[in-house]
Amino acid sequence: MSREQRFLFFISASLIIVFGWPYVAEKMGWAPKPVPKAVADAKKAGAEGKKNPLEAEKDAAKKPLDPAKADHPVGDDKAAADAKSDKLSGDPKAPAPVVKADAPKDQPGAKKDEEAELIEPDQLVLGSLAEKTKQGYQLQVQIEQKGAGVASIASSRYDAEFVDGRPRKRPLQLIEPDPLAPASFSLIWVAPEKKAAPAQDDKQTDDDEADSATTLDSDRIPLDFQVWKVVRDAKGRVVHPLEVVDDKTGVKREGQEIVLRLAVEKLGLEIQKTFRLWKGENGFELDLAIQSAQDQKIVYKLMGPHGIPIEGEWYTSTFRDVCFGQIKGSGVEIVGRSAAEVVKGSDVRQTVPLAFSGVEDQYFAILMKPLVEGERWDAETEAIVVHERKSEPHKADVSFALLAKPTPVGPNQPVAHRYAIFAGPKTKTALAPFGAEGLSLYRKGWTVFGAAPFMAGYVITPLLENIYAITAKISRLFGGTEGNYGFAIILLTMTVRMILFPLGRKQAIAAKKMQDLQPLISEIREKYKDDKEKVGRETMKLYGEQGVNPLAGCLPALIQLPIFIGLWQALNSTVELRHAQFLPFFIRDLAAPDMLFRLPFEIPYLGHFFNLLPFVVMGLMLVQTKLFSPPPTTDEAAQQQKVMKFMMIFMAFMFYKVPSGLGLYFITSSLWGIGERLLLPKIAAQALAAKKNDESDSRDDRPKLADSPRPGANGVVKVQNPANGQAGPGGWFSRYFNQILEEAAKQETIRNDPKDKNREKSRGRRG
Repeated sequence: MSREQRFLFFISASLIIVFGWPYVAEKMGWAPKPVPKAVADAKKAGAEGKKNPLEAEKDAAKKPLDPAKADHPVGDDKAAADAKSDKLSGDPKAPAPVVKADAPKDQPGAKKDEEAELIEPDQLVLGSLAEKTKQGYQLQVQIEQKGAGVASIASSRYDAEFVDGRPRKRPLQLIEPDPLAPASFSLIWVAPEKKAAPAQDDKQTDDDEADSATTLDSDRIPLDFQVWKVVRDAKGRVVHPLEVVDDKTGVKREGQEIVLRLAVEKLGLEIQKTFRLWKGENGFELDLAIQSAQDQKIVYKLMGPHGIPIEGEWYTSTFRDVCFGQIKGSGVEIVGRSAAEVVKGSDVRQTVPLAFSGVEDQYFAILMKPLVEGERWDAETEAIVVHERKSEPHKADVSFALLAKPTPVGPNQPVAHRYAIFAGPKTKTALAPFGAEGLSLYRKGWTVFGAAPFMAGYVITPLLENIYAITAKISRLFGGTEGNYGFAIILLTMTVRMILFPLGRKQAIAAKKMQDLQPLISEIREKYKDDKEKVGRETMKLYGEQGVNPLAGCLPALIQLPIFIGLWQALNSTVELRHAQFLPFFIRDLAAPDMLFRLPFEIPYLGHFFNLLPFVVMGLMLVQTKLFSPPPTTDEAAQQQKVMKFMMIFMAFMFYKVPSGLGLYFITSSLWGIGERLLLPKIAAQALAAKKNDESDSRDDRPKLADSPRPGANGVVKVQNPANGQAGPGGWFSRYFNQILEEAAKQETIRNDPKDKNREKSRGRRG
């Protein structure tokens, strides 16, 4: 066994032992059963004489979250999964616990409100999931009476992620219900403006600052867990139908709205929230109206959206991000913060002027935009953590909270703040009204080339859409209803390789020349084996004499690299490619790994599924290496080629989770390159034979018909123009292909005649 084989055997055995031993030990019963973390913490706490964390967790679950003591709630995903509410796990119509709203006193501007009537959750629904057209409702919004927020948002046009054991055609939940945190877009608290205490000295002590902060906290009125009153319309309906006709265009808009109201006795306020949803729109409107019985200034904090699901959690690199649109001149600069950065608390506060604030995942976003016509009322927006995963902070549930400026309100001075909410796919058309078109571009991951996001958004994606439209037209000819993005990716790859065909042909010629020159290079190395500089000079001299550029083969790869990265980013950001299948029995989602079948166990890093395409790509790359790489002439070259083969296997595991659409691109491009390499010598040989036949025909004195076509110098039949007897130009492709054949015939080093090769070798020895 050689040294290289022993090295590879050692590496393989080490990997098998490291990753296989825990699985074998667990199956054989040799490994001890893991102790749950909660039990281990309980034992540790008992040994230290502290309170049992399990009992503390149960006590904490019994207490509602108090936003008056904290600006935002902090929970745990595991606790959220274990603590199911009655509304989610039991009877869906089970009423929520009655929380009596503050009854205002007899003051002008503040009405006495009776105990809020509890409405069944299925009545507090805006929109519908039944309408699948663009003119119908795009969303179904579930309003939460407790806190007057949004409990969930479902899309009528997009399906949820594929999950084994669950129906494939499930509506996508843009916001999932969360009983342990305030509802999205709920008012966390409202408080009067903090008044500065009269200063006795120029300096204020730390005790005075602490007292002021305590006073401000005590003045905050929590609103996110109070039951708001649902305002019915004149006909007693909870959901108010809307119909508005535009005076200028005459277009009729249809929609629905739900109105909730709460009286705050302590501040003499009456707060009203209106949720309004229109047909054909990816979002809704939120109106906040505040009236006061007395002149005062108030501040409030508004909760942002949370509960956005993570798509492809085991293979994606994009989870939940908080994004801010900062107004810069006439444009909008987008600032993003990942969940891990929000958990760390690094630079997560943004001041005005803000165009929007939002939370995004891989393909969808939920944004909130203040509709400000005059003076801005938003002071700042802060990213917050709703539920933290201590072991995986990058998967934490994050959101933001908007803090309003001190706003004057009184009997004759009501407050009316309006917000536009976007909840939909990250496409340029849908995001344009918010100035958030930049969210449609992939802004993460491997961006070696700065032009890659531009290539993905403005070149690759539009080109894919046009090719997809062609496949849709062809499909309709055979009774189909839609195109196929898998075939569109294959056609895109073929188009790119066809454009790069001259460079690919030169690469194949250069590879063949390098292979033919290896015997001469070996002689040079043997002749000047004691002088490496002389070997280098003589080798480069030989390259110059034969017209060989060793780096010529790298140019096509460098040109294709931005296209490859652009396609990768398009697959990770284009919602049209999400759930786009290639074949009914294979590749259900081009934007995800192919997931040929599910494994009975989980492999670290690789996951539960077996993906076939990465290994097919690796096999084709090995074939290409065998065809294009010259045979090794030294031990160092042989060692280097073995290392490259091992690196390809490593790369197969590195790219194990890439989208399957990228695998189709690799496979198509590799097959095209292999075809170029294999067919080029045959084409050259045919051109050479045609040239010899043409020379023999020129010496033939036999009469020939003037109008009969015959092959030219490159073996291509030229048709005589009947009008003037001259050779017709033909199509652009025929002229282009004829030129290629003529150039290929001139390359003597790629001929397959053994006599020519021997002649080249003898000529090199004489030199």
